[in-house]
Amino acid sequence: MRNLPFSIAIRQLNTSGAANSFGSWISRLAAFGLVITVSLLIVVLSVMNGFERELKKTILSIVPHIQIVDKNGISDWENQLSKIKEFSDVVEVTPFNEVDGLVLKASNSQPIKLLGLSESLMPVGLQKVLDKNDLSVPKAKEILISKKVAERLKLEELDYIKFVTPDSLLKPIEVYSLQIAGIFESGSEIDQYLAISSLENVGIIYGIGEKVFGFRLHILDEFKARETASEIIQTLNPNLGYKDWMQTHGNLYQAIQLSKTLVILLMLMLVGIAIFNIVSMLMMSVLSRRKDIAVLQTLGFSQSQILKTFLLSGSMMGILGIISGVLIGLLFCLMLPSVVSWIELILRSEVLDTSVYPLDYIPVHINFGDILLITGVSFGLCVIASVYPAFRASKILPSQELRYD
Repeated sequence: MRNLPFSIAIRQLNTSGAANSFGSWISRLAAFGLVITVSLLIVVLSVMNGFERELKKTILSIVPHIQIVDKNGISDWENQLSKIKEFSDVVEVTPFNEVDGLVLKASNSQPIKLLGLSESLMPVGLQKVLDKNDLSVPKAKEILISKKVAERLKLEELDYIKFVTPDSLLKPIEVYSLQIAGIFESGSEIDQYLAISSLENVGIIYGIGEKVFGFRLHILDEFKARETASEIIQTLNPNLGYKDWMQTHGNLYQAIQLSKTLVILLMLMLVGIAIFNIVSMLMMSVLSRRKDIAVLQTLGFSQSQILKTFLLSGSMMGILGIISGVLIGLLFCLMLPSVVSWIELILRSEVLDTSVYPLDYIPVHINFGDILLITGVSFGLCVIASVYPAFRASKILPSQELRYD
Protein backbone atom coordinates (compact mmCIF):
# COMPACT_ATOMS: atom_id res chain seq x y z
CA MET A 1 0.00 0.00 0.00
CA ARG A 2 2.87 2.32 0.73
CA ASN A 3 4.28 2.03 -2.84
CA LEU A 4 0.90 1.86 -4.54
CA PRO A 5 0.58 5.63 -5.25
CA PHE A 6 3.86 5.50 -7.16
CA SER A 7 2.76 2.42 -9.13
CA ILE A 8 -0.58 4.01 -10.05
CA ALA A 9 1.15 7.23 -11.16
CA ILE A 10 3.44 5.17 -13.43
CA ARG A 11 0.43 3.39 -14.92
CA GLN A 12 -1.27 6.73 -15.63
CA LEU A 13 1.71 7.81 -17.74
CA ASN A 14 1.50 4.60 -19.80
CA THR A 15 -2.29 4.46 -20.23
CA SER A 16 -3.13 3.54 -23.83
CA GLY A 17 -6.28 1.43 -23.57
CA ALA A 18 -9.28 2.09 -25.74
CA ALA A 19 -11.27 3.47 -22.85
CA ASN A 20 -8.59 5.96 -21.99
CA SER A 21 -7.15 6.68 -25.42
CA PHE A 22 -8.38 10.30 -25.44
CA GLY A 23 -6.97 10.96 -21.98
CA SER A 24 -3.68 9.37 -23.02
CA TRP A 25 -3.54 11.57 -26.12
CA ILE A 26 -4.16 14.68 -23.99
CA SER A 27 -1.40 13.68 -21.53
CA ARG A 28 1.09 13.17 -24.36
CA LEU A 29 0.12 16.52 -25.85
CA ALA A 30 0.65 18.23 -22.49
CA ALA A 31 4.08 16.61 -22.08
CA PHE A 32 5.00 17.51 -25.68
CA GLY A 33 4.14 21.18 -25.05
CA LEU A 34 6.44 21.20 -22.02
CA VAL A 35 9.23 19.57 -24.05
CA ILE A 36 8.99 22.20 -26.80
CA THR A 37 8.89 25.20 -24.46
CA VAL A 38 11.78 24.03 -22.26
CA SER A 39 13.97 23.21 -25.28
CA LEU A 40 13.18 26.56 -26.94
CA LEU A 41 13.93 28.41 -23.72
CA ILE A 42 17.34 26.73 -23.46
CA VAL A 43 18.22 27.44 -27.10
CA VAL A 44 17.15 31.09 -27.03
CA LEU A 45 18.89 31.76 -23.70
CA SER A 46 22.07 30.07 -24.98
CA VAL A 47 22.07 32.31 -28.07
CA MET A 48 21.49 35.45 -25.97
CA ASN A 49 24.28 34.36 -23.59
CA GLY A 50 26.46 33.80 -26.65
CA PHE A 51 25.87 37.35 -27.88
CA GLU A 52 26.63 38.71 -24.41
CA ARG A 53 29.84 36.67 -24.18
CA GLU A 54 30.97 37.68 -27.68
CA LEU A 55 30.29 41.32 -26.85
CA LYS A 56 32.80 41.07 -24.00
CA LYS A 57 35.20 38.58 -25.57
CA THR A 58 35.32 39.69 -29.20
CA ILE A 59 33.86 43.16 -29.66
CA LEU A 60 35.23 44.69 -26.44
CA SER A 61 38.63 43.12 -27.09
CA ILE A 62 38.79 45.13 -30.33
CA VAL A 63 36.87 48.22 -29.28
CA PRO A 64 38.67 50.13 -26.47
CA HIS A 65 37.01 50.42 -23.09
CA ILE A 66 38.21 54.03 -22.88
CA GLN A 67 39.56 56.50 -25.44
CA ILE A 68 41.45 59.52 -24.07
CA VAL A 69 41.77 62.11 -26.83
CA ASP A 70 43.12 65.56 -27.62
CA LYS A 71 42.01 66.90 -31.01
CA ASN A 72 45.08 69.11 -31.19
CA GLY A 73 47.41 66.18 -30.58
CA ILE A 74 49.46 65.07 -27.56
CA SER A 75 53.14 65.90 -27.93
CA ASP A 76 54.65 64.27 -24.80
CA TRP A 77 52.61 61.11 -25.29
CA GLU A 78 55.40 58.75 -24.15
CA ASN A 79 55.46 60.43 -20.74
CA GLN A 80 51.67 60.38 -20.43
CA LEU A 81 51.58 56.75 -21.57
CA SER A 82 53.84 55.73 -18.68
CA LYS A 83 51.64 57.66 -16.22
CA ILE A 84 48.51 55.89 -17.42
CA LYS A 85 50.19 52.51 -16.98
CA GLU A 86 50.64 53.30 -13.27
CA PHE A 87 46.88 53.01 -12.68
CA SER A 88 46.08 49.60 -11.21
CA ASP A 89 42.83 49.22 -13.18
CA VAL A 90 44.54 49.70 -16.56
CA VAL A 91 45.39 46.43 -18.33
CA GLU A 92 46.50 47.84 -21.67
CA VAL A 93 47.19 51.29 -23.11
CA THR A 94 48.21 52.06 -26.70
CA PRO A 95 48.64 55.35 -28.60
CA PHE A 96 46.54 55.88 -31.70
CA ASN A 97 45.68 58.36 -34.41
CA GLU A 98 42.30 58.50 -36.07
CA VAL A 99 40.69 60.32 -38.96
CA ASP A 100 37.36 59.94 -40.72
CA GLY A 101 37.38 60.07 -44.47
CA LEU A 102 36.08 58.75 -47.75
CA VAL A 103 37.62 55.93 -49.80
CA LEU A 104 37.27 56.36 -53.56
CA LYS A 105 37.83 53.75 -56.26
CA ALA A 106 36.61 54.64 -59.73
CA SER A 107 32.93 55.62 -59.29
CA ASN A 108 32.54 53.80 -55.96
CA SER A 109 32.95 55.38 -52.54
CA GLN A 110 32.75 54.32 -48.91
CA PRO A 111 33.08 56.33 -45.65
CA ILE A 112 35.62 54.77 -43.28
CA LYS A 113 37.44 55.44 -40.04
CA LEU A 114 41.20 55.27 -40.60
CA LEU A 115 42.96 54.06 -37.45
CA GLY A 116 46.69 54.64 -37.02
CA LEU A 117 48.59 52.20 -34.78
CA SER A 118 52.20 51.55 -33.82
CA GLU A 119 53.57 48.11 -34.64
CA SER A 120 55.48 48.06 -31.34
CA LEU A 121 52.40 49.08 -29.27
CA MET A 122 49.50 47.16 -30.78
CA PRO A 123 46.22 46.46 -28.95
CA VAL A 124 45.99 42.75 -28.20
CA GLY A 125 42.52 42.39 -29.74
CA LEU A 126 43.46 43.98 -33.07
CA GLN A 127 46.76 42.12 -33.09
CA LYS A 128 44.82 38.84 -32.94
CA VAL A 129 42.70 39.97 -35.89
CA LEU A 130 45.81 40.78 -37.94
CA ASP A 131 47.52 37.53 -36.91
CA LYS A 132 44.41 35.59 -37.91
CA ASN A 133 44.61 37.14 -41.39
CA ASP A 134 48.44 36.84 -41.50
CA LEU A 135 48.90 40.63 -41.65
CA SER A 136 50.97 43.28 -39.90
CA VAL A 137 50.74 47.06 -39.48
CA PRO A 138 51.30 48.58 -42.95
CA LYS A 139 54.10 50.95 -43.86
CA ALA A 140 53.80 54.59 -44.93
CA LYS A 141 51.25 55.24 -47.68
CA GLU A 142 49.77 51.75 -47.19
CA ILE A 143 46.44 50.71 -45.72
CA LEU A 144 44.61 47.62 -44.49
CA ILE A 145 40.91 47.45 -45.27
CA SER A 146 38.20 45.04 -44.20
CA LYS A 147 36.80 42.32 -46.41
CA LYS A 148 33.34 43.93 -46.35
CA VAL A 149 34.67 47.25 -47.65
CA ALA A 150 36.80 45.47 -50.25
CA GLU A 151 33.80 43.52 -51.56
CA ARG A 152 31.64 46.64 -51.63
CA LEU A 153 34.20 48.65 -53.59
CA LYS A 154 35.50 45.65 -55.60
CA LEU A 155 39.03 46.09 -54.27
CA GLU A 156 41.89 43.63 -54.15
CA GLU A 157 45.25 43.54 -52.45
CA LEU A 158 47.89 45.92 -53.96
CA ASP A 159 45.18 48.12 -55.51
CA TYR A 160 45.49 51.89 -55.05
CA ILE A 161 42.65 53.89 -53.57
CA LYS A 162 42.00 57.59 -52.98
CA PHE A 163 41.45 58.64 -49.37
CA VAL A 164 39.71 62.00 -48.98
CA THR A 165 39.87 63.82 -45.65
CA PRO A 166 37.17 66.32 -44.68
CA ASP A 167 37.78 69.99 -44.03
CA SER A 168 38.87 70.58 -40.41
CA LEU A 169 40.47 73.20 -38.17
CA LEU A 170 43.87 71.57 -38.69
CA LYS A 171 43.83 70.95 -42.45
CA PRO A 172 41.68 71.67 -45.51
CA ILE A 173 40.26 68.92 -47.73
CA GLU A 174 43.06 66.75 -49.13
CA VAL A 175 43.30 63.60 -51.22
CA TYR A 176 45.85 60.86 -50.49
CA SER A 177 46.81 57.90 -52.64
CA LEU A 178 47.18 54.73 -50.55
CA GLN A 179 48.01 51.16 -51.54
CA ILE A 180 46.08 48.24 -50.06
CA ALA A 181 48.64 46.12 -48.18
CA GLY A 182 46.13 43.54 -47.00
CA ILE A 183 42.50 42.65 -46.33
CA PHE A 184 41.30 41.58 -42.88
CA GLU A 185 38.11 40.15 -41.42
CA SER A 186 37.11 40.24 -37.75
CA GLY A 187 33.57 38.86 -38.02
CA SER A 188 32.19 41.87 -36.14
CA GLU A 189 30.61 45.22 -36.96
CA ILE A 190 33.99 47.01 -37.27
CA ASP A 191 34.32 45.35 -40.68
CA GLN A 192 31.76 47.85 -41.94
CA TYR A 193 33.87 50.95 -41.37
CA LEU A 194 37.42 50.32 -40.08
CA ALA A 195 40.70 50.65 -41.96
CA ILE A 196 44.18 50.48 -40.44
CA SER A 197 47.41 52.28 -41.25
CA SER A 198 50.59 53.20 -39.39
CA LEU A 199 50.60 55.66 -36.49
CA GLU A 200 52.89 58.09 -38.31
CA ASN A 201 50.98 57.91 -41.60
CA VAL A 202 47.60 58.74 -40.00
CA GLY A 203 49.26 61.49 -37.93
CA ILE A 204 50.42 63.15 -41.15
CA ILE A 205 47.00 62.74 -42.79
CA TYR A 206 45.23 64.18 -39.73
CA GLY A 207 47.70 67.05 -39.58
CA ILE A 208 49.36 66.57 -36.17
CA GLY A 209 52.70 65.23 -37.40
CA GLU A 210 54.54 63.27 -34.72
CA LYS A 211 51.91 63.90 -32.07
CA VAL A 212 49.22 61.34 -31.28
CA PHE A 213 45.46 61.82 -31.24
CA GLY A 214 45.03 59.89 -27.99
CA PHE A 215 45.21 56.57 -26.14
CA ARG A 216 43.14 53.38 -26.30
CA LEU A 217 42.69 51.74 -22.88
CA HIS A 218 41.48 48.36 -21.69
CA ILE A 219 40.72 48.03 -17.99
CA LEU A 220 39.93 45.20 -15.55
CA ASP A 221 36.26 46.06 -15.05
CA GLU A 222 34.73 47.50 -18.20
CA PHE A 223 31.67 48.65 -16.24
CA LYS A 224 33.87 51.10 -14.31
CA ALA A 225 35.15 52.73 -17.50
CA ARG A 226 33.61 56.12 -16.83
CA GLU A 227 34.97 56.40 -13.28
CA THR A 228 38.43 55.23 -14.33
CA ALA A 229 38.50 57.65 -17.29
CA SER A 230 37.57 60.60 -15.07
CA GLU A 231 40.30 59.68 -12.59
CA ILE A 232 42.93 59.44 -15.34
CA ILE A 233 41.85 62.74 -16.91
CA GLN A 234 42.13 64.56 -13.60
CA THR A 235 45.64 63.17 -13.11
CA LEU A 236 46.94 63.89 -16.63
CA ASN A 237 45.17 66.98 -17.91
CA PRO A 238 41.59 68.12 -17.16
CA ASN A 239 41.40 69.58 -20.69
CA LEU A 240 41.63 66.14 -22.30
CA GLY A 241 38.47 64.47 -23.54
CA TYR A 242 37.39 60.85 -23.33
CA LYS A 243 34.87 58.33 -24.63
CA ASP A 244 33.99 55.01 -23.05
CA TRP A 245 32.56 51.87 -24.64
CA MET A 246 29.12 52.56 -23.14
CA GLN A 247 28.91 55.66 -25.34
CA THR A 248 29.89 53.76 -28.49
CA HIS A 249 28.46 50.28 -27.81
CA GLY A 250 26.32 50.70 -24.69
CA ASN A 251 23.11 50.58 -26.73
CA LEU A 252 24.15 47.15 -28.01
CA TYR A 253 24.72 45.83 -24.49
CA GLN A 254 21.42 47.27 -23.25
CA ALA A 255 19.59 45.81 -26.25
CA ILE A 256 21.02 42.35 -25.50
CA GLN A 257 20.01 42.59 -21.84
CA LEU A 258 16.50 43.84 -22.70
CA SER A 259 16.01 41.17 -25.36
CA LYS A 260 17.19 38.49 -22.93
CA THR A 261 14.72 39.65 -20.26
CA LEU A 262 11.80 39.81 -22.70
CA VAL A 263 12.63 36.40 -24.14
CA ILE A 264 12.77 34.84 -20.66
CA LEU A 265 9.37 36.33 -19.78
CA LEU A 266 7.85 35.18 -23.06
CA MET A 267 9.22 31.66 -22.73
CA LEU A 268 8.12 31.38 -19.10
CA MET A 269 4.61 32.32 -20.23
CA LEU A 270 4.78 29.48 -22.76
CA VAL A 271 5.98 27.13 -20.00
CA GLY A 272 2.98 28.28 -17.95
CA ILE A 273 0.65 27.44 -20.86
CA ALA A 274 2.23 23.99 -21.19
CA ILE A 275 1.78 23.39 -17.46
CA PHE A 276 -1.85 24.54 -17.72
CA ASN A 277 -2.30 21.67 -20.18
CA ILE A 278 -0.99 19.32 -17.50
CA VAL A 279 -3.55 20.72 -15.05
CA SER A 280 -6.30 20.16 -17.64
CA MET A 281 -5.12 16.59 -18.21
CA LEU A 282 -5.09 15.84 -14.48
CA MET A 283 -8.56 17.33 -14.01
CA MET A 284 -9.87 15.18 -16.88
CA SER A 285 -8.21 12.19 -15.25
CA VAL A 286 -9.90 12.98 -11.92
CA LEU A 287 -13.33 13.38 -13.55
CA SER A 288 -13.03 10.18 -15.59
CA ARG A 289 -11.77 8.11 -12.65
CA ARG A 290 -14.09 9.23 -9.86
CA LYS A 291 -15.48 5.74 -9.34
CA ASP A 292 -12.00 4.20 -9.49
CA ILE A 293 -10.83 6.63 -6.82
CA ALA A 294 -13.86 5.76 -4.70
CA VAL A 295 -13.13 2.02 -5.05
CA LEU A 296 -9.53 2.58 -3.97
CA GLN A 297 -10.77 4.40 -0.89
CA THR A 298 -13.06 1.51 0.01
CA LEU A 299 -10.05 -0.80 -0.25
CA GLY A 300 -8.18 1.23 2.34
CA PHE A 301 -6.65 4.12 0.33
CA SER A 302 -6.53 7.24 2.47
CA GLN A 303 -7.13 10.79 1.26
CA SER A 304 -3.43 11.57 1.69
CA GLN A 305 -2.53 8.62 -0.57
CA ILE A 306 -4.98 9.82 -3.23
CA LEU A 307 -3.42 13.27 -2.96
CA LYS A 308 0.06 11.75 -3.24
CA THR A 309 -0.92 9.70 -6.29
CA PHE A 310 -2.04 12.68 -8.35
CA LEU A 311 0.85 14.85 -7.17
CA LEU A 312 3.23 12.10 -8.30
CA SER A 313 1.41 11.79 -11.62
CA GLY A 314 1.75 15.51 -12.41
CA SER A 315 5.33 15.66 -11.12
CA MET A 316 6.42 12.61 -13.13
CA MET A 317 4.89 14.03 -16.28
CA GLY A 318 6.73 17.30 -15.60
CA ILE A 319 10.03 15.47 -15.03
CA LEU A 320 9.60 13.51 -18.25
CA GLY A 321 8.85 16.66 -20.27
CA ILE A 322 11.63 18.70 -18.65
CA ILE A 323 14.35 16.05 -19.13
CA SER A 324 13.33 15.52 -22.77
CA GLY A 325 13.23 19.29 -23.34
CA VAL A 326 16.68 19.82 -21.80
CA LEU A 327 18.23 17.03 -23.93
CA ILE A 328 16.63 18.30 -27.16
CA GLY A 329 17.59 21.90 -26.32
CA LEU A 330 21.24 20.97 -25.64
CA LEU A 331 21.39 18.90 -28.82
CA PHE A 332 20.01 21.76 -30.90
CA CYS A 333 22.45 24.22 -29.27
CA LEU A 334 25.35 22.01 -30.35
CA MET A 335 23.95 21.68 -33.88
CA LEU A 336 22.89 25.33 -34.35
CA PRO A 337 26.17 26.69 -35.87
CA SER A 338 26.24 23.83 -38.39
CA VAL A 339 22.54 24.30 -39.19
CA VAL A 340 23.06 28.04 -39.79
CA SER A 341 26.08 27.36 -42.03
CA TRP A 342 24.01 24.84 -43.98
CA ILE A 343 21.17 27.36 -44.40
CA GLU A 344 23.62 30.04 -45.59
CA LEU A 345 25.06 27.58 -48.10
CA ILE A 346 21.63 26.74 -49.49
CA LEU A 347 20.35 30.32 -49.59
CA ARG A 348 23.76 31.70 -50.67
CA SER A 349 23.36 34.63 -48.31
CA GLU A 350 24.34 35.50 -44.77
CA VAL A 351 21.83 34.92 -41.97
CA LEU A 352 23.45 37.75 -39.98
CA ASP A 353 24.93 40.81 -41.66
CA THR A 354 27.28 43.07 -39.68
CA SER A 355 25.59 46.10 -41.24
CA VAL A 356 22.60 45.21 -39.03
CA TYR A 357 23.93 42.84 -36.36
CA PRO A 358 27.12 43.13 -34.27
CA LEU A 359 28.37 39.72 -35.47
CA ASP A 360 28.17 37.76 -38.71
CA TYR A 361 27.65 34.42 -36.96
CA ILE A 362 25.30 33.04 -34.29
CA PRO A 363 27.20 32.49 -31.04
CA VAL A 364 26.01 29.83 -28.59
CA HIS A 365 27.06 29.72 -24.94
CA ILE A 366 25.44 27.05 -22.76
CA ASN A 367 25.15 28.28 -19.19
CA PHE A 368 24.36 25.33 -16.92
CA GLY A 369 23.23 27.73 -14.20
CA ASP A 370 20.43 28.87 -16.52
CA ILE A 371 19.53 25.26 -17.28
CA LEU A 372 19.26 24.47 -13.57
CA LEU A 373 17.08 27.55 -13.10
CA ILE A 374 14.81 26.56 -16.01
CA THR A 375 14.42 22.99 -14.79
CA GLY A 376 13.87 24.09 -11.20
CA VAL A 377 11.21 26.69 -12.05
CA SER A 378 9.46 24.36 -14.51
CA PHE A 379 9.38 21.47 -12.04
CA GLY A 380 8.17 23.75 -9.25
CA LEU A 381 5.34 25.01 -11.46
CA CYS A 382 4.42 21.41 -12.36
CA VAL A 383 4.18 20.45 -8.70
CA ILE A 384 2.13 23.55 -7.85
CA ALA A 385 -0.15 22.93 -10.83
CA SER A 386 -0.78 19.38 -9.66
CA VAL A 387 -1.99 20.45 -6.21
CA TYR A 388 -5.54 21.49 -7.17
CA PRO A 389 -6.45 18.35 -9.21
CA ALA A 390 -4.90 16.19 -6.46
CA PHE A 391 -6.89 18.06 -3.82
CA ARG A 392 -10.13 17.58 -5.79
CA ALA A 393 -9.40 13.86 -6.14
CA SER A 394 -8.76 13.48 -2.42
CA LYS A 395 -12.16 15.05 -1.61
CA ILE A 396 -14.18 12.46 -3.57
CA LEU A 397 -16.55 10.60 -1.24
CA PRO A 398 -17.05 6.85 -1.92
CA SER A 399 -20.59 6.99 -0.50
CA GLN A 400 -21.69 9.47 -3.20
CA GLU A 401 -19.88 7.84 -6.13
CA LEU A 402 -20.87 4.23 -5.38
CA ARG A 403 -24.37 4.66 -3.96
CA TYR A 404 -26.07 3.40 -7.12
CA ASP A 405 -23.57 0.54 -7.77
